[in-house]
Amino acid sequence: MSRREALQHAIDLWMGFWFFRPSYAHLAIMRVGVGAIVLYLFLLQTPDLEAHYAVTGWAGGESLSFLDRMAWAFSPLHWVQSTLWLYFVHGLAILSAMAFLLGLLPIVFGPLTLLFDLSYAHGNPGVVLSIDALVVLALAYLSLTPCGRTLSLRDLRPPLLPGLLHRRPGPSEWSRWSGLAMRALQIHLCILYFQSGVHLLGEDWLSGTMLAAPRVLDLETMLAQGRTLVPPDWLHLLAYVVALFHLYFGVLIWLPPFRYLVLGLAVGLHVVLGLGWQLIPFNLLMIVLNLSFLHGVHADAIMQGIAELMGLRWLPPED
Repeated sequence: MSRREALQHAIDLWMGFWFFRPSYAHLAIMRVGVGAIVLYLFLLQTPDLEAHYAVTGWAGGESLSFLDRMAWAFSPLHWVQSTLWLYFVHGLAILSAMAFLLGLLPIVFGPLTLLFDLSYAHGNPGVVLSIDALVVLALAYLSLTPCGRTLSLRDLRPPLLPGLLHRRPGPSEWSRWSGLAMRALQIHLCILYFQSGVHLLGEDWLSGTMLAAPRVLDLETMLAQGRTLVPPDWLHLLAYVVALFHLYFGVLIWLPPFRYLVLGLAVGLHVVLGLGWQLIPFNLLMIVLNLSFLHGVHADAIMQGIAELMGLRWLPPED
């Protein structure tokens, strides 16, 4: 191979890495997972909507000067001056999240749902949680992909609704560029895991005491009574294993022999953390985002298997 051919081969590999074409089923599975979690979070806001966002609630009155001192970001909810309009805007947010979940124009309803999520976060700093950053991450990247090409209402194809409602577009550059969004999401996840691993290098975590979920296990009391379910040495070992997993996730996940082993460990870790620390939505969303590392062929096989179990016939969309 000449030097020119070697250079061209390296360029092709580099471009293929960034501009691969992900499976439509792969994108749709992630869209359904993200959409369901975002819809749940929006519905969860409903009982305390007035207390959190109304002019007479937390964000108004005496606390308004507190927000001014914080120089908190602007939110469109600041324009809403009545309770009726507040519930109207909240209803639009729920409909937008539902449309994204159902795969209706995700390139439109994805950014719109993201706008509503940021409006809630900027409207009241007291309700901002760690999951909000993941929601922004997921919606921003998935909105740049054709994630509504399958597993959507368009697949129903009702006979009385001809035309553009169920017309599948042909090959487009959008499909190629969607690989760039997915690759950026994968790299972003690797950075998040590394940052989390650095944070876990603190004394509290490595000592093993942070592994005791306050709502599930009172470690100090159980140690005093000599009835721990897990020996203290094992807790220390587990703390180091979890920290090392976060630190090296961004390296091992790119090695094909270790990819599915790492994904399996990530799913198990987030299941344990979600149940033990009662942070189920956050860890479910992390599991969904980890599916971005799933191979497209395997995602198609999973969809085919699910369809067969349900007695349905699923045909992947064609370019």
